[in-house]
Amino acid sequence: MKSYADGNTLRMPDSCQFQAAEREAVLLLCDDQITAFNDAARQLFQASGQQLTTLQHPAQLSPATQPCGKASFEKAELMLAKARAQGRHQFYWLHQRFNGDLFYALVTLTAEDTTESARVQAVVQDLTAQTRHMLDAAMGRLMFSKSHDALMITDSNNLILDVSPAFCQITGYARTETLGKPAGFMRSGVHDQQFYACLWQQLLQTGCWEGEIWDKHRQGHLFPKDLKICAVAGPDGHVMNYLALFSDVTEKIQHKQELEKLAYYDTLTGLPNRALLLETLERKVSTLNQQAGGQHLALAFIDIDNFKAINDTKGHLFGDLLIKAVTARIAALLDQDDFLGRMSGDEFLLIFSASCTLSEVELRLNRILEVLREPFALEDSSQHVNLSIGVSLYPTDGTDCKSLIAKADIAMYHAKKSGGSHVRFYCAEVGAQFFEQSDIELHLAEAISQGAIVPKFQPKIALQHGTISGAEILARWCRQNGDYVAPDKFIPVAEQQRLIHKLSDSLLSQSALCLQQQGITVPITLAFNVSAQQLLDPKFGRDFLALLHHRGLSPQLCEIEITESCLIENFGQAKDCINQLRQQGIKVSIDDFGTGFCSLNYLRSLSVDTIKLDRSFIAELDPQNLNNIIVVKAIIDLAHQLGIRVLAEGVETRSQLHILKTLQCDEVQGFYFAPALAWRDFCQFVSGFDASSIQQLNHNLPHSALAALLADKQ
Repeated sequence: MKSYADGNTLRMPDSCQFQAAEREAVLLLCDDQITAFNDAARQLFQASGQQLTTLQHPAQLSPATQPCGKASFEKAELMLAKARAQGRHQFYWLHQRFNGDLFYALVTLTAEDTTESARVQAVVQDLTAQTRHMLDAAMGRLMFSKSHDALMITDSNNLILDVSPAFCQITGYARTETLGKPAGFMRSGVHDQQFYACLWQQLLQTGCWEGEIWDKHRQGHLFPKDLKICAVAGPDGHVMNYLALFSDVTEKIQHKQELEKLAYYDTLTGLPNRALLLETLERKVSTLNQQAGGQHLALAFIDIDNFKAINDTKGHLFGDLLIKAVTARIAALLDQDDFLGRMSGDEFLLIFSASCTLSEVELRLNRILEVLREPFALEDSSQHVNLSIGVSLYPTDGTDCKSLIAKADIAMYHAKKSGGSHVRFYCAEVGAQFFEQSDIELHLAEAISQGAIVPKFQPKIALQHGTISGAEILARWCRQNGDYVAPDKFIPVAEQQRLIHKLSDSLLSQSALCLQQQGITVPITLAFNVSAQQLLDPKFGRDFLALLHHRGLSPQLCEIEITESCLIENFGQAKDCINQLRQQGIKVSIDDFGTGFCSLNYLRSLSVDTIKLDRSFIAELDPQNLNNIIVVKAIIDLAHQLGIRVLAEGVETRSQLHILKTLQCDEVQGFYFAPALAWRDFCQFVSGFDASSIQQLNHNLPHSALAALLADKQ
């Protein structure tokens, strides 16, 4: 007799003839309620004896619904009825443990008789392991036959036992061609023996290996595959089989290469882009920094001169073609170890090999300049190209990428400022100039808005009466730290940054304020310098007159000074603006007269009040230099015949003053009298000026030979 009990020692009747294996779960049902069970049942359902015996129906050991869709209670009643009717009934059932886990079981019901109150023995066999095995087998069959990845099974000697359809599709071999062959029969020859030795060593030690490997297709071409190998142990623990899983990763590698190309190569030229350039330079510099020393490296920053003008004039498509042609021509001149890449636009970096000497670097860069001067034939036109190249050296100019690139860029900028088509090596002087320029560019706008750039007034003297006739307004910038910034440094920057209008307006407003705060007793003309950028602005004349009116300045006491460059860019526009201003009473003078090639033509075509002789003529105004005196006299005489006054700038000696008065020059200015002065100092100069020293100058030249020469010319 077998006893079945829970913790309360419930026993089955001695007359029970039901049979079941000791390991199987057995439940005894009476009137559809569990009255007894064995220990295997309690363990199977993860329950205590009390939990089982308090159940009202065996269907409570199941989820609410069976996989077929029927309610568990209704289907359980049907199964019990069949057992009573047939004496025994076996079926599959989805049970639920008390912890909530579901499991499949094979249930065998055995009944004593056919009455509804008959006792029924339920034997529940857990099918979890069998189900898992069946699922794994089904999945394995499905994977083997349907997987896109290739599967290969070998014996312990690595001879092929079977391959999947995907294997045949990927490799090109039929299944019958592979069976019995060594697994390595498709070796590509790409990997050496050391590679395979390491593979097998890891496989034997760990039981698995994975990585990328190249094999040979049946048609002969090589292909990469992502391979995983697993050793399968037999009952004795020794390797029984090897299972290999792989896929063709050709497209993956190609996609990776395409992404890498997009990330590291310029799409227009095919050259390495900025990212790869910086990465390469960083690697080279890092290697040099780790070495003992004595090594050097040259970095060239290359820029196409006037490329923006070419691009704007002939279009971006032409510009792209030119970029490609230029880089192709440069690349053809490089050694294998040189590294050329495109930084951006028309800027390129060339990293020379560490073995290249400085003399070789200079020689080869000059060769590049020479070859690039040959015109390019593009779109049925011939295009000339010049390059500006700056060079920095490791470790002289820096031991990090940022410093080397910055200093090569500075040297290139210096080459461009020198006229282009040059190679310039970085030096400390060039660097100082560049940083000074950069500092000016950074702070100029703020200096203008804060009024830090102030007007200074340089007196103009009328030679006939020896009186002060006016003053030229000159911009002066003294920074808070006391540093003086020369006008020839910040005025060009103001023009480049389109700040020249704001600067001129600020100077005019400050000058007007000076006149209002502390006037002078004699009327003087204030002369303002005007750039080409201002004069060629269609709104300049109107805006200038409006500003004069707003600041309370009389147009009749104002003069604008223009240079010949204003006229060269657009003579018609300049002429119209000049006529507009003169009609309102504003005087006009041409500054630096005599230094251009078209000055006489301008005098013939323009209506101006004054020409200012360039200081280069005055500096050589010496009794010993008769030719220069003759030229100056000719200019003065010609101007007078055209009804134009002449002012000589840069007068520094009494001898120069004497000659100019003798030649009947109308006005002078220069350090002989005074530099540009602050308004208060200018007012003191005006009030204390003694005209007698000029009035006492006689017309007799201090050099008899000069007087005789001029007499002969007359």
